[in-house]
Amino acid sequence: MTLLYRIYNGRVFALAAAACFGGTLFGMDTGIIGGVLKLPDFEDMFGLTGLEPTAQANLSANLVTTMQAGALAGALLANPIADKWGRKPCLFVVSIFAFIGGLLQAFSYGHLACFYIGRFVEGLGLGGATMVAPTYVSENSPRAIRGLLLGFYQLFETMGAMIAFFIDYGSLLHIKVHGSWIVPLAMQSLPPVLIFVSILFCPESPRWLAGKDDFDSASRVLSDVRHLPVHHPYIQQELLELRTALEEERRFVHGTGFWATQKECWLMPGNRKRALLSIGLMSTANDCCAVFIAFLADTLGRRWSFVWTAFVMWFCMFYLGFYVRFDPPVAGAVIPAAGYVALVMVYLFAAAFQFGWGPVCWIYVSEIPTNRLRGYNVSLAAATQWLFNLVVARVSPVMLVTAGGKTGYGTYFIYGSFCFAMGVAAFWIPETKGISLERMDELFGVADFHGLEDVGMAAKHGGDMEKGQVERVEEAV
Repeated sequence: MTLLYRIYNGRVFALAAAACFGGTLFGMDTGIIGGVLKLPDFEDMFGLTGLEPTAQANLSANLVTTMQAGALAGALLANPIADKWGRKPCLFVVSIFAFIGGLLQAFSYGHLACFYIGRFVEGLGLGGATMVAPTYVSENSPRAIRGLLLGFYQLFETMGAMIAFFIDYGSLLHIKVHGSWIVPLAMQSLPPVLIFVSILFCPESPRWLAGKDDFDSASRVLSDVRHLPVHHPYIQQELLELRTALEEERRFVHGTGFWATQKECWLMPGNRKRALLSIGLMSTANDCCAVFIAFLADTLGRRWSFVWTAFVMWFCMFYLGFYVRFDPPVAGAVIPAAGYVALVMVYLFAAAFQFGWGPVCWIYVSEIPTNRLRGYNVSLAAATQWLFNLVVARVSPVMLVTAGGKTGYGTYFIYGSFCFAMGVAAFWIPETKGISLERMDELFGVADFHGLEDVGMAAKHGGDMEKGQVERVEEAV
């Protein structure tokens, strides 16, 4: 059995899938709440019926964005939990919050206060999951397939949105009165159960264990996940890189706690650049075919995935803006050819997003930070993502009836301009394809690995060390 085959075993894929159920939670919430808000019985129960269009848009936006406010807080609060007690306990905590929040929404029975509380509590869990799940997957993944495994998060998110559509559709067709919205909202509590149960069988992150100086446990976890003996040279090489990176990072650390972390993150140029990149990628992504990018992220690279998809999204947004401005659709009228092209542009925009800015942001921000600051940086990125989700969800319903008149054509030009700026900015971000997590310190000028030239440097050239030098090594068990 080749070494490469042993490293890329089913355990590492199962581990990634277990954590990425957090993406399913995100997708199901987004899909379910969008459908539930339009159900007649829900509108009657929660006072949406009979309101003026602007008032109805505001109330709907409030019902949606309460979850995003909770997710913003959850993304920030999850980091200290994940850093102090571990990635695995943090996944348990966020799944419990998400489970409780889903049930509170389902059984609110027209009480807005209860529904708002449920949305916020679910948001705490969902936001925490967006921080800890990508971190956990990146810290357990072999470098050559890290993009593939982190791409699972976006894949599971889109899968959750697809499931949500069929739940909403089935409820509308087959469930009457209150059950038509209670059942979909209750189904939001299923992904947290899957997270809780599946994580029971997963190990703690080896890099978190190493950060606590528990290298014995870290080596055992790496041995189990890589399906190799602890004494195997591959495991020892990975541990050596990890130990070296931690020692280099600690040379610059003066103290612990919140303010020490802030200083380490923002005063060191290499760390500051990574933190700003993490925040910037998520903010631009939220201003603006998950399966394929999961497999292609380690081939195309991160930078070019960002660049070409941003320009495709810009083109789609501007076409929609011009179409709505000069030939707005009319209810009951024959749809012109330009209208069918506009429909294609909607799908093309979604496909481009899933090829680039949807999944690759999570890959990038999970792999560039130092071991000590990974949780903190991903927390900042996730919080930024939820902040802009909140802003977009809050202002878009109003923009679509005010920006550029009743057609809201200006909305498309605004978001399209953001997409164009994203594509231009992406030219200047460093490429990280095939680089180990520890070697990111060298890429950003924080650590010096000259004494370890033979350990993992070939990964900078598409993972040659793993795919070439070790592929033909036979492991005797």
